[in-house]
Amino acid sequence: MAADDEPVGGGFTVLSQKVELDLSFSPTLVKGRTKITIQPSTADLDIIRLNCRELTIKKVTVEGCGAYYSYGDLYQRIGLYPQTGILQYHLPKFRIARHRSGAEEELTIRLPDEVHLSPSSPTNPETLLVNSSRQNVLANGTILESPTVTVGADGGAGLRPITVDIEYEISNFRDGIYFAGVGDGKARYPHAYSRNAPFSGTASCMFPCLDDSSTRIPWEMSIRCPRTLGDTFGDDDEEGEDFTAVEKAMEMSVVCSGDLTDEIDDPSDPTRKTVSFSIAQPVLAQHVGFAVGPFQRVDLSDFRDSADDTRLGKNALGVYGFCLPGRKDEVVNSAMMIPRALDLLASKFLTYPFKTYKMCFVDDLVSDVASTASLSICSSRLLFPEQILDPIDDTTRILVHALASQWLGIDVIPEKPEDWWIIVGGSWFMADIYLQILFGRNDYRFRQKMMSDRVVQMDRNRPSIETLGKYLALDPSEKEFLDLKAPVVLTILHNRLFKQSGKNGVDRCLYKLLLNARTGKLPNGAVSTEYFQQLCEKIGHQKLELFWKQWVQGSGCPRFECTISFNKKKLVVVVNIRQVQSDPTLIQDEFLTSSAFMRECKEQAYGVERESTQPFFVGPMTIRIHEADGTPYEHIVDINAVLTRIEIPYNTKYKRLKRHRRRKERAAAAQGFDANGEGQEEPQFYSLGDVLESAEEMTEWKISEYPKEEEEKMEEQSYEWLRVDADFEWICKTNLIDVPSHMYISQLQQDKDVIAQVESIQYLEHVGSHRLISSFLIKTLMDHRYFPGIRVLAANALVRSATPTLDWLGLFHLEKAFRELYCLPGSPMTRPNNFSDRASYILQCAIPKAIAQVKDGNGKAPMRVRRFLLDTIRYNDNRDNPYSDDFYLATLQSCLAQSLATTGSSTSRGGLSFQDEADEIEIQQQALEEIKRLQRMDEYIPSFRNIHTITALDSSLLLMKDNVIPRKESEFLQYVRPDNADNVRVKAWQCLVDLGTVKHSAILRLMVADIECDPSPYFRRELLRLFGISIGQMALGELIEEEKVVESANGLVVEQEAGTSSREALLTRKRTIEGALNALKAEFGEDKHLQKALGEALGSAVTSLNDVTELLEVCSILYVPVNQLWVTLKYPHYWNVRHEGNGKLKFYQIDKIRTKLIPPPVPPPVPKAPKLTFKPARPEARPEARPEEKPKIKPPTLILKTKAPSSLQSLPSSTSGLADGQNKLILTGQAMVDSPTQYHNDGPSVPLSAPVPKPASRAPLVSQSDSQPRIQSPLVSNSTSFARTVSSATVTSQQATSQQAKSQQATSQQATSQQVTSQQVTSQQATSQQTTSQRPLSQQPISQRPSSQQPTSQKPTSQKPTSQKPSSQQPTSQRPFSQKSSSQSVVSRASTPSQAVPPASAPPVRSRPPSAVPNVPSRQSSVAPPALSRQPSVAPNIPSRQSSAVPPAHSRQSSVAPPLAPPRQSSGVPPPAPRQSTKITLKPNNKSFKVTKPERNPERKPERHPERKPEKKRKSLIAVLRIAPAKLRRLDVENAARASGIKAGAATPVNSAGARSGYSAQNLPLSAKRARVEYDDDSEDDQPLRKKASVDKVNGSGGNRTVIVNGRKTLKIKLKVGRGNLPTGE
Repeated sequence: MAADDEPVGGGFTVLSQKVELDLSFSPTLVKGRTKITIQPSTADLDIIRLNCRELTIKKVTVEGCGAYYSYGDLYQRIGLYPQTGILQYHLPKFRIARHRSGAEEELTIRLPDEVHLSPSSPTNPETLLVNSSRQNVLANGTILESPTVTVGADGGAGLRPITVDIEYEISNFRDGIYFAGVGDGKARYPHAYSRNAPFSGTASCMFPCLDDSSTRIPWEMSIRCPRTLGDTFGDDDEEGEDFTAVEKAMEMSVVCSGDLTDEIDDPSDPTRKTVSFSIAQPVLAQHVGFAVGPFQRVDLSDFRDSADDTRLGKNALGVYGFCLPGRKDEVVNSAMMIPRALDLLASKFLTYPFKTYKMCFVDDLVSDVASTASLSICSSRLLFPEQILDPIDDTTRILVHALASQWLGIDVIPEKPEDWWIIVGGSWFMADIYLQILFGRNDYRFRQKMMSDRVVQMDRNRPSIETLGKYLALDPSEKEFLDLKAPVVLTILHNRLFKQSGKNGVDRCLYKLLLNARTGKLPNGAVSTEYFQQLCEKIGHQKLELFWKQWVQGSGCPRFECTISFNKKKLVVVVNIRQVQSDPTLIQDEFLTSSAFMRECKEQAYGVERESTQPFFVGPMTIRIHEADGTPYEHIVDINAVLTRIEIPYNTKYKRLKRHRRRKERAAAAQGFDANGEGQEEPQFYSLGDVLESAEEMTEWKISEYPKEEEEKMEEQSYEWLRVDADFEWICKTNLIDVPSHMYISQLQQDKDVIAQVESIQYLEHVGSHRLISSFLIKTLMDHRYFPGIRVLAANALVRSATPTLDWLGLFHLEKAFRELYCLPGSPMTRPNNFSDRASYILQCAIPKAIAQVKDGNGKAPMRVRRFLLDTIRYNDNRDNPYSDDFYLATLQSCLAQSLATTGSSTSRGGLSFQDEADEIEIQQQALEEIKRLQRMDEYIPSFRNIHTITALDSSLLLMKDNVIPRKESEFLQYVRPDNADNVRVKAWQCLVDLGTVKHSAILRLMVADIECDPSPYFRRELLRLFGISIGQMALGELIEEEKVVESANGLVVEQEAGTSSREALLTRKRTIEGALNALKAEFGEDKHLQKALGEALGSAVTSLNDVTELLEVCSILYVPVNQLWVTLKYPHYWNVRHEGNGKLKFYQIDKIRTKLIPPPVPPPVPKAPKLTFKPARPEARPEARPEEKPKIKPPTLILKTKAPSSLQSLPSSTSGLADGQNKLILTGQAMVDSPTQYHNDGPSVPLSAPVPKPASRAPLVSQSDSQPRIQSPLVSNSTSFARTVSSATVTSQQATSQQAKSQQATSQQATSQQVTSQQVTSQQATSQQTTSQRPLSQQPISQRPSSQQPTSQKPTSQKPTSQKPSSQQPTSQRPFSQKSSSQSVVSRASTPSQAVPPASAPPVRSRPPSAVPNVPSRQSSVAPPALSRQPSVAPNIPSRQSSAVPPAHSRQSSVAPPLAPPRQSSGVPPPAPRQSTKITLKPNNKSFKVTKPERNPERKPERHPERKPEKKRKSLIAVLRIAPAKLRRLDVENAARASGIKAGAATPVNSAGARSGYSAQNLPLSAKRARVEYDDDSEDDQPLRKKASVDKVNGSGGNRTVIVNGRKTLKIKLKVGRGNLPTGE
């Protein structure tokens, strides 16, 4: 999960690569070309696989010859395919996982036949050049080849290198390159830069390459861009109007990794120029970066110390900064320390690996710094002017770490993802070494202590830092935790190694590591955890296996509880150290938090290995005892069990100094003489906190001294204080049980270690309120010799003493200190600000923060606190201050809002009088007006990064949550608009999330819409983080309304508490992830609006791969995946028929549509077999003449056949969510996850052996018997779109009679202009004079198909046609749809028509002249095909829909056909109806529901025989549409009737679904898209010919379809819906 580290290339090694980029800002377009020099490793190399994403490949050549290639873009697969919903989120998630695992090939190039891999000659100049470059690379210490590629045994290493040339374009920018200030509507300078990431996967979005974490090669970069800022705008670009002529004349600068080699103006275009760079040191593809824009260049080398400049001379490295116009001074102020840091790191570790170091500050960068070779692309958020003091610590540390990453991160890389902790921890360790020199040792130790405490607090149920390397890309918090813990682990390792050896620590280990990588001893410059452990053991001269197991491969931190006692008899100090981190009695129930909920869910979903907390840690520990003489004695003990007992000998012989004697010494020192007379008999050891000692000061400041009883107890102690882990060798939390407070006070005053002072203040703050504690804390606060961080901690600890029981002593001390330091003497009026002393400025901000935390018993701030803060912010004077007071005013504004809020659950006013209540209301109104004033002022005079507006939003949020002001979401919504600054928008969204407004669906959808559309990657990243927090709030029930408080009529307040079950459910969702997820899905899983918003966000064209991944993770939390596809089909149209003469009937579609389903037909009665009886012979009676009945025509059938994969779960059959009058088709299958691949051939090369789609050939006509024609639907593999094939034909009506047919009375056929009859008459004893009238099998009902037929071949005799007028348009009826369960194809069969006596009212039959009646032979033979079965049978009953008994579809008994009924006449064309749609549901179990047949027009009454029961009329069968069963990839329309007179054009290929392949409405059956038609055309020749034609349009669905062939020919298709199985073998 960490990155796409799977190697792609195989059988070759990349030697070098050259990239040419042509950037255009209007419109945003990048044209690129890359040349990759490849060394084949084997002689049979034929495939070159590269990483390539987000690009559009134009041309690929290998050694100048066009090459065949296939390209599958990942960014065409990461969204939802058409006709899929948010419940199919698992499909793009699966596709992304396949790409990251290397299962999907991206760019595959096949070597042309013209390119031969010949052995290289030693004298070949190209070979000499390659060998020379290899020697240079090895001399520099880095192996060129990728370690994942091995050289073949056939001597492939001696083959001649080849060059691959690729031309491409980039028009959709999502990950690789970002254009800032272009098209966003903001007046910013346009610039572009590469979005480099610490992991692989982004470089392939800029150019094709081997984008893994191991291939390191030299690079050449050539970038073509506009020459000036004015040249970036087009003629019609309105953004150019925002800039002046001077600004438009600014030169565009190109900053790139490597060294500048050339910069020339384009001779063909004076508005453009080309800048070239060379990176001789082999680096990874992800470490090649660039930036293009109107940057100003700052030479930071001028700020190097003069001594260093003289010492280095010409060897001094150049350090340059680049920024947008107007920010040059900010770059100088923010990065002026970088040259000194570069010189220090180069001298302490190893020389800088490149010639120059560049820093480019850009907008909208996601992270603070993106490190590339010799170039750090930094965010402009890090810049601050000289007047701002607050960001100096954080910005300096980030920029120095970016410099250190050039050694560890660029020059040395991790071998495996598990080795990332070495790179991260080592680079931060190097940065902290310089910061220790820059800011001092106290700052370094104080920061390490604060970081260690955070690690102890956070490292619970977290993976180890070694395991964490595999999941750094899983969530941003994983990288943040590794940045926190890894340097602390190296710090304690450094302390242990340095203490053991006395001179060598981790700094020496890192120096040796860099040296081995530079000299080639470290293969490929990749470090592993095992190698680094061996290196540290060798340098430190000790075994580190236990340390590695506990701190690198283990998780958690120890917690020590220590009990100390003094044994006077043995004169030893007994220390019992017990580890309680695994004690179940002390482990508290931990609840999930909304901020970490997404991370917890991801770790559980991906199976992150969480190391259980170790029962005990082992290792050496230093215990330092300060005895009575003040001398510290160190004792190194070995912790090797849960409980360790240690006896430490007592060394001093001096008595402990008494307190009263100290007072005498202080008084004597104040008068200037020695109080002892002898003076030097006993040492003095006072150092800190000895202020406010005079009697006047003690009275004025209310300083308390130790009482006499306490001093007596102190005299009995044998030592001053004791420290556990005094040398900071553990990441732990210690608790000394039953230790007197005066020992911690002594430690605070007399121990100069800042870590010891921090531990003392933490203990005093934990003890609680006491006058002595408050007195010593105020002394610490007022002593300027303390580190500023210690003074800030003392101010915060004084809040514990600000209680009514102590008469608000702590508050008095804080107010007294502030007035003494920052106010006029004897007045509450503050002095004008002067921030020249940074330590004083830090304390000036810290004291108001501490005062704002003071609350009374009701959780409210006293009135004196509110007045103090309000006066301070009103009387603030910054006129003569050289520094800005933006952050100081923001601090006072936040403190004022905090004083108005109430902590706790108490709502009582504490018995305030009317006057006090009026004063409180007045103070509150004045405070709110002051907050609004600063917020309005920021709109006219913007503060630094709008700090006043951000603070005002935080203050409003705090007061709204405390019900001080009414909740008003619109106050925050106005700041989320795109025209505001990004940091203001992020803060507004954070306030909306904290306020709980995301429980409203509209707010949540607005957040998702911003993620979908905002162009800034930084804003999207921050909004996704807030979106994850909001999901956590909803899952943990934090947005549930509070308990309802009802006030009764008598004034009593009744709290309506929830029941026990609801409380248990709430606790379950707060403690377990499963409970939270179940509750979340139950509450928000069915929100259709949110589903729609998430689906649209996944289809966004601006979101990056990480953004889409985050959204998919949210979907996996909210929804259960469903394997289904929703398809919408249009309503079917009616068809009509027109007689064109000469036996030709034209079927065409009309505008009338069907809106109702057709009911199933009533099955005809089954005739009983005749009863055989023997009776005497009688004279033969002439049978009565019965009216002749016309054969009944069976309606056509549309058979849709699907087969869902067995691995997919069953889908719900409910269609309650569909609209009225609509049905939906659900298609399921694993083919949904297939990836579209583009196949191209830029030259005459042989097709690739990889899966390449071949043109689908027409399936041959096969039959169950030798002469039975059958059409099978071909299936095209490796395609995610449907290939549709439609067979169509016109109907030919033939009549032929003979004498033998009359004698045998086989059949009687009639064809008129009002109906079409296509039948086949077969007989096993037929002769050449027999009359045959063939009818295609697919038009015959299954129950009427015969069991056997014998082939006959006889030309029909001509008959004189009867003159008749052509009938009007006549629509045909429709039979229900039949969903077959069989997975086989539908085949054509011949059947014997039913014999019936024509009715008397039937018109006479006129034969067709021989010239107009062509032969109608079968497909493969001129004789009629035999039937499938060999025995005659009786047709079974056809059950209705409700009947459970379904007859066998393929019977061996021939059926008796029902009598034929005359067709219904149509008097005219029905009026056109509006176009509607219908939907059909196919379920995975291959069942279907019937479509009811619409009621017939009562005006159209069919002709009925007076003696027979009228039956429902059936029209002639025209065609059968079917779907190939395998994965629904191809469609066929099987021809069922032959017609003469239709001439079709050439075949047209099936229209592809586009880049986003998959099942969609565009490639479903009978849609209004282009498809192919295959039909039998026997209008011209005796032998039928299989032809293809293009379908321009398919109108209608259901029972009647019109297929328009080449815009002028039509074919009628009928739809059959019903139950039952296909015959066996179909």
